[in-house]
Amino acid sequence: PRMKDLGLMWPLLAAHGTGQQISVYNSLITGPRKPGETDGPEQMIVILLDNKRSELYQNDDQYEA
Repeated sequence: PRMKDLGLMWPLLAAHGTGQQISVYNSLITGPRKPGETDGPEQMIVILLDNKRSELYQNDDQYEA
């Protein structure tokens, strides 16, 4: 989403992601520093960790856990 979409996206995240009216914690990550910017990281590294959650989700015995 774009920055101007946050007014819609954050309430949706709270309601559908955690079941709350408002989420207590949100992170805004804009990526690496753009040319001409003086502040910010030179690069951004994203690590996605699943820890077999997808496998557990597909297992009928573990689905509700």
